Amino acid sequence: MTTVTWYEGDKEISICIKGHAGYRAKDDIVCSAISILGQTMISYLAVSDCKSDYSIRTGCIWAHAKGDDVKVVLQVIMAGFHLLEDQYPDYVKVVRGCCMQRNP
Repeated sequence: MTTVTWYEGDKEISICIKGHAGYRAKDDIVCSAISILGQTMISYLAVSDCKSDYSIRTGCIWAHAKGDDVKVVLQVIMAGFHLLEDQYPDYVKVVRGCCMQRNP
């Protein structure tokens, strides 16, 4: 299962996407969808004017950002994660919580 933990403050966001969905051993469409959402957010943060820190590792994507427009990108990406959670509740869990520090 993949857990997506997210936090939204005044002008600050963070997200931690951890684990493998495990939908299929080969051609895991759920894990692919999760990965593209996380990497899309990282790509946006990399070119935006916000101050950000992020990492992408096997089984873990983490990001923290501060700025005027960071809430919009979080809301868009989280809409995708909520859709996945609704469609594949055994493989994706979305929780609001603290994930401000980089995951080891």
